Amino acid sequence: MRDFYLPKAKAANLDIFLGGHSHLYQHGSKEGVHYFIIGGGGGDLETDRVENYGLYYKTILQFHSVIIEMKRCELVLNVYSVGGDEMDEVRFTSKTCKQ
Repeated sequence: MRDFYLPKAKAANLDIFLGGHSHLYQHGSKEGVHYFIIGGGGGDLETDRVENYGLYYKTILQFHSVIIEMKRCELVLNVYSVGGDEMDEVRFTSKTCKQ
């Protein structure tokens, strides 16, 4: 999957790539693209087989929810625990936005 999607994300000049299925939160970046795994609800958390793949620098093994807000050229992604505590916040400006 990684070998298939990473080149396509870069070629498409993506800012972010959102994925799910794995029951955890991961965030990393490579070659200017931010990659997120957002899967903190539903089934059991994955604690026994979490892979980094040399890509993710933040891994949170908790149930969570995510709010994504786009303000003109800025994207803000906030991750919250089930109790409402902020676990992560990511802000960045689009590479392709014309101000």
